[in-house]
Amino acid sequence: MTRWEFRLRRAGPAHIDASSIHRSQLAARDLAQIQRLSLIVDGVPTELGDCFDVRVSPSDSEQIVFEGPLSHVHGLATRHDRGEFLIEGDVGDYLASAATGGVVQLSGSAGDWVGAPLGASRLGINGATVSVRGSVGRYAGHRMRRGCLLVDGDASELLAALMIAGTIAVGGSVGRQPAMGMRRGTILLADADSMVTESGGEASQRFTEPVPFRAGFLQLLNDADFDRVLRKIAGGDELPKAIWRVRCDRSVGGQGELLYPASE
Repeated sequence: MTRWEFRLRRAGPAHIDASSIHRSQLAARDLAQIQRLSLIVDGVPTELGDCFDVRVSPSDSEQIVFEGPLSHVHGLATRHDRGEFLIEGDVGDYLASAATGGVVQLSGSAGDWVGAPLGASRLGINGATVSVRGSVGRYAGHRMRRGCLLVDGDASELLAALMIAGTIAVGGSVGRQPAMGMRRGTILLADADSMVTESGGEASQRFTEPVPFRAGFLQLLNDADFDRVLRKIAGGDELPKAIWRVRCDRSVGGQGELLYPASE
């Protein structure tokens, strides 16, 4: 097994498209070949070694590690398929785009389109577990097909738009129009009461009436990242006894579910 480490050489305003860096591509090359891989920087093909210091070492598991001020680096963990993709700091847009397996862990915040489809693809996250310790921008979980997206912080507008299946949990606040066009899947939010009960508003056309729901199955999940976000949603060490459940998006005949703690 191998650990590939990438440290950004210098911060700057350049737009770096790192979506071409895949585990299978790295595994087939030695260090010199990896350094010559092409990235697109401000629209110009550039050797990877000009942007990142690279280190390759043996490991007990397959790991790809990125470090540095990465907010201008986009497409990290695109099509990630197995092993761990670990990122220190904030990143740009399209984190874990079209990821199909393995684990993606981000210590900071991400831009827009987390886990969204890539190019002409119609599917977003399709099997991976993506954990974000900070916040995410617009369209997180867009067209998600399966897998899990965990966000400790906030999510901007249009969370889970056109979601097909999978699980999303957000421990902070959520922007406008979540679950727009959602077909199936599960969303767990720390606070969704106002957005699903707004009388006569747009939300009332998309969500069914809230009903009490006892989500005992959540206690059975054995995943440290999932557990951490659930505790943030609960606001303490214990999950809330009362949970509301709504179906969405009923404007498209969707059968997805949105779960959130009942107000005291």
